[in-house]
Amino acid sequence: MKLKISQCKKSEYPFIADIEKNLFDSPLSINDLETMNSQKSFKTWKIHGDYLIGYICYFHVKDEVEIIKLGIMKSHQGKNYGSYLIQKIKSLPIKKIFIEVSCLNKIAINFYIKNGFKKIGIRKNYYILKNNSRTDALRLSCEP
Repeated sequence: MKLKISQCKKSEYPFIADIEKNLFDSPLSINDLETMNSQKSFKTWKIHGDYLIGYICYFHVKDEVEIIKLGIMKSHQGKNYGSYLIQKIKSLPIKKIFIEVSCLNKIAINFYIKNGFKKIGIRKNYYILKNNSRTDALRLSCEP
């Protein structure tokens, strides 16, 4: 399957919302995507061949990007599709990329470090877990 990365269409938000539900405790809804995408600086790209297999949502303001969500269908994880999306972001005319990840999400932390991100800080008690306890967010950044 030949892969492409392109701007996500509003008609594809249900597919993203389904992937979100399968991956995250606090998934983005179709309404969340519509609201965020109404902002000029917010972008959603998809990686796809015959069908959508993943996406990245981010804010691009001046020379910085903040990644909000990156998701790849579980059946397609471990095949470097997420890294392709990161490489595409790195090709933008930017100086820094930021992301926050739950300190409990070791797979995501290792993924971002593998893709050139460095740990820059912690946000204490940032995420609310399903049992209403809290966990820290690890802040990471990368200079493309």
